[in-house]
Amino acid sequence: MAHIATLGWIHKDLAARNVLVDSGLVCKVSDFGLTRKVDPFTGIYTQTKAMKLPIKWMAPESMRAGSQFSEKTDVWSFGVTCWEIFEYGNAPYRGVKNAQVGGFLAEGARLQRPTTCPEDVYVHVQATWEELPGDRPRFSALASTFTKLVEDNGGVQQCRDIGSDLTGGRARAPSAMSAASAAPSARGGGGDGSSAAGRDRAATLARSSRIQSSSSAP
Repeated sequence: MAHIATLGWIHKDLAARNVLVDSGLVCKVSDFGLTRKVDPFTGIYTQTKAMKLPIKWMAPESMRAGSQFSEKTDVWSFGVTCWEIFEYGNAPYRGVKNAQVGGFLAEGARLQRPTTCPEDVYVHVQATWEELPGDRPRFSALASTFTKLVEDNGGVQQCRDIGSDLTGGRARAPSAMSAASAAPSARGGGGDGSSAAGRDRAATLARSSRIQSSSSAP
């Protein structure tokens, strides 16, 4: 995503469903159907035509009149994607309809930290959901931050499937949402649970990943 941003493009649909994982567990961003070029002077793309958009992955400024997109709105979506990964594919904002998401965020509510997400990681995920675009990090900064987090925790081989180990290869129940009136230390909202079939599929994928990791070990 840092590379895409340097080229002056925005993805507009970054989500776990659009991240492909190859046999070496390398993640690759896909589905560039909504990708657009930003204005070279403002760094912003303004949506002028009505179209179906991924509301629950969008930043507040993209939902308002004027519908603006930029690198910082993709950064917001990156944060939601991180949350999805730690939730093993559960959809965000459980119980909140698309039409209610804007108001939910305006109240200061955000997605709650999944129990499989380390606090030192979640603090950087939270930074992607700052209300003002200028307060959110750029992808170049996020790339450096997450690279260092991986290195400080034993490298890629140690980090590749820690979440699955913590849950025993089983999908967890979705997190609850917290309201805007929650204590500052519990800033955030919750996720939208998948169906039973979706949870079973997530568990199967988690187990498969663990088996693959074991078979590729020296």
